[in-house]
Amino acid sequence: MMDLLLEAFKEFFILENLLLIPLALIAGQILGAIPGMSSIMAIAIVIPFTYGLSPVTAVTLLMSFYKGGLSGGSIASILIGTPGTAAAAATSLDGYPLAKEGKAGKALETAQIASALGSLFSDILLISIIGFMAQIALNMTSPELLLIVVFAMLTVGSFTAGNPIKGFASALLGIFFSLLGPDPTTGLPRYSFGVLELEAKLDIVPVLLGVLALSEVFYEVYYKKMQSKEGHLPVPKNKSDGRMTWQDFKDTGPTTFQSSVIGAFIGMMPGLGPTIGAFLSHSAAKRTAKDPEKLGKGSLSGVAAAEAGNNAVAGANLVPLFSFGIPGDAEAALVLSALMLHGLTVGPQLFVSDGPLVYGIFISLIVADIVLIFLGLYMVRYFAKPLTKISTRYLYPTVIILMLAGTFGVTRSMFGLMVLVAFGLIGFVMKMNGFSVPAFIIGFILGAPLEGWLQRSYVMVKNDASILLKPSFIITALILIGIAIFMKKVSKKSVPE
Repeated sequence: MMDLLLEAFKEFFILENLLLIPLALIAGQILGAIPGMSSIMAIAIVIPFTYGLSPVTAVTLLMSFYKGGLSGGSIASILIGTPGTAAAAATSLDGYPLAKEGKAGKALETAQIASALGSLFSDILLISIIGFMAQIALNMTSPELLLIVVFAMLTVGSFTAGNPIKGFASALLGIFFSLLGPDPTTGLPRYSFGVLELEAKLDIVPVLLGVLALSEVFYEVYYKKMQSKEGHLPVPKNKSDGRMTWQDFKDTGPTTFQSSVIGAFIGMMPGLGPTIGAFLSHSAAKRTAKDPEKLGKGSLSGVAAAEAGNNAVAGANLVPLFSFGIPGDAEAALVLSALMLHGLTVGPQLFVSDGPLVYGIFISLIVADIVLIFLGLYMVRYFAKPLTKISTRYLYPTVIILMLAGTFGVTRSMFGLMVLVAFGLIGFVMKMNGFSVPAFIIGFILGAPLEGWLQRSYVMVKNDASILLKPSFIITALILIGIAIFMKKVSKKSVPE
């Protein structure tokens, strides 16, 4: 184990990684603080530019963007009452009332500390249990893995769309597009419709950029959410209103820990994500608070609960990804796509073939959390207000240029740009009609492995149908049923009052 850790430290501790972490955190916070932007859009844009990086550096860059975006979303929520990201919506319940009392600085610092601590707890949990989870996955057969993949798609579809039927349809559409290209058994092209370029598989980069990032630009422009509103907030009445004090830290500490546990658990469940983690943590804090009537009207504990809850999802959502090769949400799917760009097959086998690489990634997560504590405090003290006044009117053209450049850099063809625009329009239509983009993405990424597991499972069951009655298969099915029931209850409790 010691040799593995030493190799992992060698993988991570290079100048490139140490420089990229603060830069990516800053960029993520800037984008997260701007209403209309999102952390998903940010990391989707970055993916093409990770092509020439090492796998550890690529994931370090993406996860630092993600962590920065989640923590940055609280800035707009607190200062102007408009969440920079959906995950920060719960933060505005208490953050904005505090800002109107002249306590914006206190609320911002509380949010940053809770964000970093929630993320740190989640990453420590990830490192603690991932080896055990991967060992379980290594001992699973194809029918059991097929069951888990189908479960993941169904739950993501169910919980990321208002209508479960639309969520399932989104996942099926993603699977269909993943099947374009050569048949894995015969090698013959399928569903190419006579288009030569479709005889090869669709490149993952333009598909992801189109359906996640370009569609968001189309959606925001369509609704003319091109300007963030400015707020005129009262100045702090005294010095302590502008800073988080040691007493504030002690008062919010238990809530931060409780919310970190809740958020981390939510992160391991496919399809729930940081928004549900934030609202569920806020609801739990209200039930356990000494003065529950204050939460939702201007409480530091409410801010800490929401921020720790949504940031604790970040590390935990990598548990199903690295243990089973199954992304639990769109962000994890983007990390998976970056590793796929480097020719890596993500799953339990990765611990056997590239153990130092995996633990090098985990070390980068811990370092990013520690940097986020200090960097987040610095950002909210000196740059918070200007960030909320940046207009997406000027950012969106830059975003589009970056998407076009990134897509052409990876695909080296005009067809790649056409795919980008086509999937941008597909994503836009899906959002307009209440379909689930995360379910589509996970269906697209897992379509190929799903087909492989389905074929192998068919052969195994055909030869011996009693495999479906083996204890391992039955236990897996019962566990998934239990998780589904739990997730249904959790999703109902997380709906804001």
